[in-house]
Amino acid sequence: MEDTIQAVEGSFRESGNGGASNLSTHLSTGGGGKSDLHIKAGFLSSKGYVALKTSGILILSRAGTRKPLAIMDSGQITWLRTGAAGAIAAKYLARKDSEKIAVIGTGKQGRAQLIGLCRVLPKINQVNAWSPTPQKREVFASEMSAQLGIDIQPTDTVKGAVTAADVIVTATPSTQAFLLSDYVRLGCHINAMGADLPGMQELDSGLLVKSRIFVDDLEQALKVGAINVAFGAGALSREKICGTLGEVVAGKIPGRNSSDDITVFDSSGLGMQDTALASWIYENRETIPHQEIQL
Repeated sequence: MEDTIQAVEGSFRESGNGGASNLSTHLSTGGGGKSDLHIKAGFLSSKGYVALKTSGILILSRAGTRKPLAIMDSGQITWLRTGAAGAIAAKYLARKDSEKIAVIGTGKQGRAQLIGLCRVLPKINQVNAWSPTPQKREVFASEMSAQLGIDIQPTDTVKGAVTAADVIVTATPSTQAFLLSDYVRLGCHINAMGADLPGMQELDSGLLVKSRIFVDDLEQALKVGAINVAFGAGALSREKICGTLGEVVAGKIPGRNSSDDITVFDSSGLGMQDTALASWIYENRETIPHQEIQL
């Protein structure tokens, strides 16, 4: 995770300075939602790498040569780079003294998010975890407590998990808002990681309206991110979005203005993040198990 955070943070900085490009689209397979074919691509000009990800594989190439350098299983790359994106958002947008974390959604990405947060917020000492399935939140609390050495408690309700939190992570496939405005304390930072399709929604419109919102990519977020439902309903204007995380990392715009700001990072996932980690893997391949093939 440490290597991934460093690589992905570099891609956000490059994006903020205009040196990265992204493409995201999907093809319907007739089943709808997650069964559709998702395609992401990204380019980082600093090293000239291009990555294309779809159907569980990632192909890394160098721009201009049109020859593949590596073919990778994209699952672990996506898991790591998404966890890193949340960590980077918290590094730049959360209060530095943040101690209490709430994780809503205790699947694989909830784990990645917590691992990433523990790398950038050294004062974390308590985590509340909620899942609609009691057994899943209890297993999450037990396993992640042992892995990270911090106090993690399963909670019975979303409200109970988040009301005292300094940082909230939402990592669910929900299509109905469950994180309500009056649940969230002043000064909280929220990583909204779940939404990546039209109609998906974790945060209610009232919470978004009173927050400082940052996105990974504005046009993509308006279509499929955490803000897509509120924007589509006219409850949230384009002008309410403060900017991109890349612009914050690059020092182009401010993030948190005061300790009372509620900040939101809307992550819908970018190809440049995949490119950043895949290129790091390729450049360090001598230390990573792999197979050399001739194409």
